[in-house]
Amino acid sequence: MNALEAWIWRSYATLTSRTWLILWAILLGALLPAAHVASPALRWLIMGMLGLTFLGLKLNTASFRRSHLKLLLVPPLLGLALGFALRPLGPEVALSLALVVLTPTATAAPVILGLLGRRADYGAICVVGSNLFAAVYLPAVLAVITPAGVGNAARSASPWPLVAGTMLTIFGPLLIALLVRRAAPAAARWSGRNTFSFALWLGVLFLVSAQTSHFLRESMQPPWSRVFVIIGLALVICLLQFRLGRRLGEADADIEAGQCLGQKNTLLTIWIAMTWYSPLIALGPASYVLWHNLYNSWQLRRKARGQC
Repeated sequence: MNALEAWIWRSYATLTSRTWLILWAILLGALLPAAHVASPALRWLIMGMLGLTFLGLKLNTASFRRSHLKLLLVPPLLGLALGFALRPLGPEVALSLALVVLTPTATAAPVILGLLGRRADYGAICVVGSNLFAAVYLPAVLAVITPAGVGNAARSASPWPLVAGTMLTIFGPLLIALLVRRAAPAAARWSGRNTFSFALWLGVLFLVSAQTSHFLRESMQPPWSRVFVIIGLALVICLLQFRLGRRLGEADADIEAGQCLGQKNTLLTIWIAMTWYSPLIALGPASYVLWHNLYNSWQLRRKARGQC
């Protein structure tokens, strides 16, 4: 009985780990496509995550490295190149995968770096710098690479709704976080409670999965070939970005640089795709959620074995 109880508890711990909770959220959304009606909440969930990150920001001049500038420039330049290079595979495929590359660093990157025994402050600079810079380059690059006729009427008529929406989504939480820290410095401790951000993250994944499931069910002829191409190439891009980041980083910050370029704040670009494009285009960033989390799990497993 003791052996059985131990096995049950080990199984429970595995199935309720963060990796599995991510998978459960995606699966539940796929099984409940009717939940897509709550998709307007995506923006507020993302703003909440960014606000918690900015709230606990602590940086100093010693944290800045030359590789930070390189990591800031890669997403817009590589996204612009992919947006045109992949056009023969279909405009939706090209735009979906370009969005993956254009995505800034995930808010959880410093946490993963800490678990890996690396410099979390390096990741914090990438999180803030890349997300703020994304508010500028995302609308600009998308305006250039988006083919005519792709996107909803508001997006096709003018890029300004996308510009204003993206900037408000990123700069809004930053301004509020700075005001809260000034009025109540003790509030910075809230950002250390990663459970809050993770809960918001699970909510976003659930809604994205529900929206995508609804799209595929309602479509008379789902573009399955493009779906599989997007998911497969998102995996290739994930591996390449982690590798490229390590090459761009200094010798003592190679893993940090790889993490910052490979681990993405896909919730932001998922929201952009859902708001101004379509669930098919959101599939690139959405599938990347799975790939970069699996990569993180592999890294943590190697760390536990003393291989990293």
